[in-house]
Amino acid sequence: MNPPRRPLDEVYETIPTSQATSEELAAALELLCDGFSQDPLWQAAAATEDAAERREIVKGFMRPRVRMLTPHGFLVRDRATKAIVGHGAITATKKQDGAGDTETVMRKMMAEAHAPTAARFKTLMGQFSALGPIIDEAFARAGVTAFADGGPWLLQAITVSPTLRGVGLGKWIVRKLLEGKSGVFLYTQDEINVGWYEKLGFELVDARRAELPPSDNGLAKSYGNWTMIYYPRQ
Repeated sequence: MNPPRRPLDEVYETIPTSQATSEELAAALELLCDGFSQDPLWQAAAATEDAAERREIVKGFMRPRVRMLTPHGFLVRDRATKAIVGHGAITATKKQDGAGDTETVMRKMMAEAHAPTAARFKTLMGQFSALGPIIDEAFARAGVTAFADGGPWLLQAITVSPTLRGVGLGKWIVRKLLEGKSGVFLYTQDEINVGWYEKLGFELVDARRAELPPSDNGLAKSYGNWTMIYYPRQ
């Protein structure tokens, strides 16, 4: 008989990104690169078909992103081994508490990254910005018209060590990020994630495909995007 599974709070702890060591940040960066280099959005956005090159491009974007997500991000650490096993962040759509707003974070990230892919990300930013009215209308239909905490917030950069997927750690991370938030939205480019987020209280408000312009090597890509919102229920 297998022993009962311990509560995740007993096994893992969160570390504010601002308090993490350089070694811990490096470990989180590798986890993000492993996860997002296989993500459908990055497969479309990275101006290459080579998996190893795409991982390096993702790393170039993620390095400044980890730094800029610091005010509202955390790492997940195994209490026993001290290994970094996950990452999560939630960013304000308006400037507050000394933190950059989402658009500023993305622009700074692109300025330090792979130029051809950055050009595609500029297109992506415009496509995501166009979803703003849809998100606002969805919150309004739900009766959420004011955000006392500066929201709505954007959930992003959720990743878990491949060896721990399936144990509930991803849901544990998301629930901690949602605590105390009046309204949160997210974009996912993998339809399989929609049902997963619905179990956490998110609602699907938009689904579409979008085209990206050809890169210098002639690669033209499209991607699917599913937009979801969350708000506390009474």
